Amino acid sequence: MKKKLKYITLLFSLLAVIACNDDYLNEEPRSFLSPEVTYATDGGLASGAVGLYDEIGYLFYGGTNWEDIWAITNGATDFNQMGLQKTVIPINSLNTEYGPATSESSLIKLWAHYYRLANNATTIIEFSANHDWQDDDLRKQTEGEAYYFRGHAHFFLTMLWGDVPVVREITSGVKLDFANSPKAQNLAYVIEDFQKAAELLPSVASQAGRLSKATGYHMLAYAYLSAKDYANAETAALAAINDPNHSLVTQRFGSKSNIPEGNVFWDLFQLDNHNNNAEGLWVFQNGNAELFRQYLPASGGDHFRGPRMLIPRYESANGLVASTQYGGRGFGRNSPTMGWYGLFESGDLRGEYPCMQTFWVANENRGNISIGDTLYVFGHPEKSIYPQDDIRLRPFPTKWNKEYDTSDPTKATPHPEEEAYTGSTIRDHYLIRLAETYLILAEAQHMQSRNDEAAESINVVRRRSNAREISEDEVSVDFILDEKARELWGEGFSRKVELFRTGKYVERVKQYNPEAGPNVTEKHTLIPIPQSEINLNSEAELVQNPGWN
Repeated sequence: MKKKLKYITLLFSLLAVIACNDDYLNEEPRSFLSPEVTYATDGGLASGAVGLYDEIGYLFYGGTNWEDIWAITNGATDFNQMGLQKTVIPINSLNTEYGPATSESSLIKLWAHYYRLANNATTIIEFSANHDWQDDDLRKQTEGEAYYFRGHAHFFLTMLWGDVPVVREITSGVKLDFANSPKAQNLAYVIEDFQKAAELLPSVASQAGRLSKATGYHMLAYAYLSAKDYANAETAALAAINDPNHSLVTQRFGSKSNIPEGNVFWDLFQLDNHNNNAEGLWVFQNGNAELFRQYLPASGGDHFRGPRMLIPRYESANGLVASTQYGGRGFGRNSPTMGWYGLFESGDLRGEYPCMQTFWVANENRGNISIGDTLYVFGHPEKSIYPQDDIRLRPFPTKWNKEYDTSDPTKATPHPEEEAYTGSTIRDHYLIRLAETYLILAEAQHMQSRNDEAAESINVVRRRSNAREISEDEVSVDFILDEKARELWGEGFSRKVELFRTGKYVERVKQYNPEAGPNVTEKHTLIPIPQSEINLNSEAELVQNPGWN
């Protein structure tokens, strides 16, 4: 296993643990983990870049991290509501308990994560600039990764929080005078970092889960789109789409391609397939401890908790017990809103089984229900014992299902590496797919009044799923938002960023979300800065976002 470096200088909420001692801060560091020592070699700097990937793993592993972070980035949106077992209720419902102080324990997780990432990446950039590299290819990859992660951190900070401080030089020791930086300036910095990343990163990722040029161009296109520079967004998106190492998957492939009920969209998400296709631009490695923590399928410990969050608590309904037949044990923390299901027209593979679990057949004798009884069929209330909007049986994408033993046709036997009754999965997870790049391209074309080209970009994605092709008259920002929801629900993107940047948040939450809709106001179009960060910043004013004082 490659040794990972985690040099984390302390920032914002972490400042309180450092004593303010000038003599101490001026001493020459001797610790192995100090950057002056570790970043003095090619290998040390390259290991520092590997450590940046592990910081991304913080979002997915450990306790309730993903529950809190999912609530901040995707909760209280048009197509996401709480499930039966509700969690992070103030943020998910936008109730009166949601605020910069009352929700601080959740907010600080994501805020501190992005600033750790930005500061660690900046440290690598600065030390690399003063280092006499022996391996220029390794330099380019290391610097490319550092620029990418610094851009990534500032992009999401800016899109979620607005006018936030930026980290453009190493921050160590105690700093209490951070100031808000305008959103437009921040996006300019982000674009600059992604430009450098796309220039420096290798054409082919050096190993599964690492970044390539196409990943950099995708995020550069997204940043240009957010800055309303549509011509450059189009150029960057095309650079990723036309990359010879990447393409949309249109034929069946991989570990379960011999299963007749499957299809090409379903294949994308099966075990061992995430890195075995040309569409994935960045894949979270759930089982690769060189980049991220190793998954632990046994109960307890770290593991990616996709089922826990996004599979309903179906076992609470009579006639059902948790089984890999239905994706494993779901805790039902979150659920699509009913409006999301209305996005899928007949024939769209993404809205049908096996890409979506749309029916439930009893797998337990209980009361007057016997094994084999049909309990629920989505879209067919006449065939269902339970109502169509029962939160316990809400249909869900099967992207994160637990793995079953393919030698058991009933799917009741877990994969040998799975433990059936935990809320985790051994599958990898897409952070960026090329399908999203096509939809970024479509929006850039639409905003330049070229709806014929935008319709074709959208149809490239829709054809793969057997969805009806649309005409140029149907193209709109709302349609593109809907298409992203059809294609990407539950993957590694933020729905809240999509709605914030398009100015559609309040409108669409009111329209589709029965929990957050009655509470949403304009102040919710930016997330509150954690109050402790404002309090600690005693030597300058860190201005809270409008409406959150």
